[in-house]
Amino acid sequence: MSIRLSSESRIISVRVWTDYSKTAYVRGQIIGSSDGLYGVLLNNGEYIDVPEHQLCVIE
Repeated sequence: MSIRLSSESRIISVRVWTDYSKTAYVRGQIIGSSDGLYGVLLNNGEYIDVPEHQLCVIE
């Protein structure tokens, strides 16, 4: 899976899995990426770097 912005103004909302069973997650928006890590601004205002395998795009 590869997440790409089609334009600068598009917002990609994601779930970030916080455990291996994929039952607990937090939500946020992707604000950047580099070398397989994505910068996510969480809905609570915190920023985290997340590997791609922990993300699920919300349509």
